[in-house]
Formats: sequence, structure tokens, C-alpha cells
Amino acid sequence: MTDITKPLPGQERYVAPLDETPLQTVDTVDESAPATSMWADAWRTLRKNPLFIISGVLIVFIVFVALFPGVFTKNDPNYCNLDNSLEPAGPGHPFGYDLQGCDVYSRVIYGTRTSLSVGILTTIIVVAVGTLIGAIAGFFGG
Repeated sequence: MTDITKPLPGQERYVAPLDETPLQTVDTVDESAPATSMWADAWRTLRKNPLFIISGVLIVFIVFVALFPGVFTKNDPNYCNLDNSLEPAGPGHPFGYDLQGCDVYSRVIYGTRTSLSVGILTTIIVVAVGTLIGAIAGFFGG
């Protein structure tokens, strides 16, 4: 029978002597500290991350543009005038006009709603199909 407190050869540097780190002090829990949830811990970590803040602001901005496109342009995206065909950028039309004479900027602004809805619906469908396939695989696959 081997002594549990004695480290194996070559492990001396990895094992602290038992009297230096008694298990009772290592395993104790500070009961005076307020309890936090995993959501609170995650939020505390995320709000300190600048990449999260920048991404969040960008997503909120894109959703705002999709919901209120009239704030960013007063032009109708479906109004086209062939006299403006392929005109370069100018005042009030920062992206210029396309071949049909439609304002490209207003079409981009109004197109964010479609792009955002496609992204959200695709994500919902992928989650639903993935959950279904995962549930079937878990039930039958073992």
C-alpha cells in the first residue's frame, strides 16, 4: 500500500504539502457574499468587453435602420427616373443612381429590413431543424 500524502517520483513540484494547503480552507465557500446567477456573471463579463459593446451598438443601429428607414432617407426606393441613369453620387444621393435611374442609397436603406428578416428567419429555421435532428439522434442514436 502506498502513502497518499507522498507524491510519486517526478511529481514533487506539482503537489503542495498538505499542511500548506489544508482542504478545509480550499473547499470553504464565502457565505457572506451575495449569490449571483450565471446570467449576472455573463453580463458582468460581457459589458467589460469592448468588442461586445461595439457589436451590440452596431446591431441596435441596424435594427433601428430596418424599423425606421424614413429617418435616414426621404427618397422612395421604387421611384426611378431614366434621366438619372448611372449618375454619380451627388447631394442627397451619396451612392448615385443605378442603370434604371433608382437612388441606390434609398434602396440600400430600405433593403436592410429584408436582409435582417432573412437573417433572423434563417437562424430560426436552422435552430428548429437542428433541435429536431439532435432530438431524434439523441432518442434513437444513443
